[in-house]
Amino acid sequence: RGGGAGDARRQEVARSVLAALRSGDLPRPVLAFAGVVFRRLAVGTDALPDAEAAEALLGMLDERDFAAAAVAPLLAEAAAADASGRVLGAVLQRLGPESALPARQCALDVAEQLLLLLDATGPLEGGAQAEAAARQKRDAVEAPLAAALLHTLGDVELQARLQASRVFGLFTPTRGFLHTLVETMGSRKPRTSSAAAEALLRSLEGRPGAFSGLLGVVAEPPPSEEKVGEGGGEELGTVQEAVPRAATMGRGLSKVGRVLERWAQGLGGQLP
Repeated sequence: RGGGAGDARRQEVARSVLAALRSGDLPRPVLAFAGVVFRRLAVGTDALPDAEAAEALLGMLDERDFAAAAVAPLLAEAAAADASGRVLGAVLQRLGPESALPARQCALDVAEQLLLLLDATGPLEGGAQAEAAARQKRDAVEAPLAAALLHTLGDVELQARLQASRVFGLFTPTRGFLHTLVETMGSRKPRTSSAAAEALLRSLEGRPGAFSGLLGVVAEPPPSEEKVGEGGGEELGTVQEAVPRAATMGRGLSKVGRVLERWAQGLGGQLP
């Protein structure tokens, strides 16, 4: 109910539920329900999810069930509110190969909801300064998330690869981001290359600026392959590293046309 007394009571209950979440010693179903209740109570109050509350819920990502689905939005909100990046880092740890597939899928669920949450931010007050702060916040989320998802594109499980590809469609299609996807498409591992192509397709479908950005990547000059023999050991290592990267990028670029063809088919054959 509205009113000063009602709001005060609501915040008091929210703080009590938050304390229960921090303890983490409740049964799994009760902990999930407490997360849902807290999320409802926190709307419109200053009782935002914090790192301690979120870390108490991270263990619920070990299984992809109703409990994990219930707390995924809360974990996404906690990751968005946590300036230290500790919550996001703990979620991304579950993307490693040592985690069970349900845990990896739950972590991808949280990542997807986090990006959707950042997308849902309305017009900001404060002009260019506020926009710059929002851009900086998104960069702080996308950088570690993209690095983790690139590894997931090579996951042995098809479900994880497809889910990671879908999440890539929510990223800001910067030139560097698109360049990395194209280079990953040049992997000699078929599952990695195929998943990266799917991720690039999702990026084209999800972001209007991705097409022009991709054209910029295609038009980039190839990495320099200077002759070896005049420099020292450090220069030799640099050139040897540039050569395979150039070859990988070349293989990726050779597959861009097929991705664009699939994209055009989705547009009814009409390219913009």
